[in-house]
Amino acid sequence: MQSSRASIIGRLFAASVTGAMLVGVAVVGCRQGGVDPPSAAVAQAGYTQLWLDQDLQRVVSFKPVKGVMGQNDGVKTYEMQFEAEFECLQEWTIERAMRVFQCEPGKRIAHAGALEFELTDSGWQAR
Repeated sequence: MQSSRASIIGRLFAASVTGAMLVGVAVVGCRQGGVDPPSAAVAQAGYTQLWLDQDLQRVVSFKPVKGVMGQNDGVKTYEMQFEAEFECLQEWTIERAMRVFQCEPGKRIAHAGALEFELTDSGWQAR
């Protein structure tokens, strides 16, 4: 479980530190190719699932910024830029790229990055 937490926290800060951002031109919420993009609620659920350890952090705010629809081997995809803020629920420390990141209960951290989605029979799924 600890290595899983370290992995999630590492991905979170790796994206924050490197500033992983998309160069999308479509505005989130615009219909493209007859398909609506993922809703903000679906995107926030994907963010929570992929980036946060719910024992250590909780989402305070989440905002889709922009995105771009695509297709990969006949499967519709969507890449979304987002801005989020999360709050630390427990104390944790992780070292990445020769930097140490620490968090203590109540501290809030802004996070911007990108999510990728794939359209399945049951709707958009974060991957």
